[in-house]
Amino acid sequence: MGQKFRDFNVDSSVRLGGFPKPLAYDTKHEKLDAVMDYLSKGSLTRKDKIGGDRLAIATAERKRKALADTLEKGLHTGKLDFTIIWGGFKESETGFADGYDEAVMKRLSNVKKDLENISGVDVNIRILFCNVHATINGVPKDNVLTYYNGGETKDGISKMAAKNGLDVKPLNELYLESSWGGRENDFESIFSHAAEKGDEDFKKFLEMARDPQTSSMRRSVNAAQKHSRHVGVSKETAAATYHAVRTFERGMLDKFYPDTVYVSFSDPESNSVLPQKSLNWWAVKARDGHTPWMQSEEN
Repeated sequence: MGQKFRDFNVDSSVRLGGFPKPLAYDTKHEKLDAVMDYLSKGSLTRKDKIGGDRLAIATAERKRKALADTLEKGLHTGKLDFTIIWGGFKESETGFADGYDEAVMKRLSNVKKDLENISGVDVNIRILFCNVHATINGVPKDNVLTYYNGGETKDGISKMAAKNGLDVKPLNELYLESSWGGRENDFESIFSHAAEKGDEDFKKFLEMARDPQTSSMRRSVNAAQKHSRHVGVSKETAAATYHAVRTFERGMLDKFYPDTVYVSFSDPESNSVLPQKSLNWWAVKARDGHTPWMQSEEN
């Protein structure tokens, strides 16, 4: 694989949408290197900070190998697949998607075109609309639906994605198809179902989240506390539960999409809740860490 990807070198000169025609390569390894080189550009991917201890270095190497293997398989089968982790509600007074969301959709559409021209294969980018995460954080169902469906004169996330050639999948549909997610997209159902099953893995993750032992877990719980809207549930409990679900969810996602590369717009330091085969992209532009659902044209 290419040296640039291994070192996560930053090249802020890359221009998304700048590949007008398919490129030719002498070997399949050159094509893989070109794809990975593009994905490592600093204007797209947030630099992964790796600690100096053996565990951190070994973990980073396993992640890179998993990414390379997945991309190589996609090139062989003729389709690269990416899944974007997208927030389940809009942090605004009306809750409607707006120009910030549209800008990110257009950027993703350009990435799709770039990768198709670089790789010579089909590229699918899927928006995973995380309505379950919003529900766990106590966001009212109407707020979630407003962001997803839009209104009479405003497009929601689902229509914006379609207009830009992107797929969209509500996360609760995966829960309903899974063996442990419950029958409804709500806080109580998910956990009552898990309790009825007596799922030891779930209990382990829940206990781990409520007593976070690593800095990455603490950051995740602290971030979740900021977004909790529960009434009658402490922010600490809601945040710990959110972290437990996100951690447990990784295995479920890998079963549904084993050949995808996951993309998050969050800081790489929060990657403890993401599947191993994941990248951290800038949402709109380099060095702008805001997510579209936490920005609003109303403000």
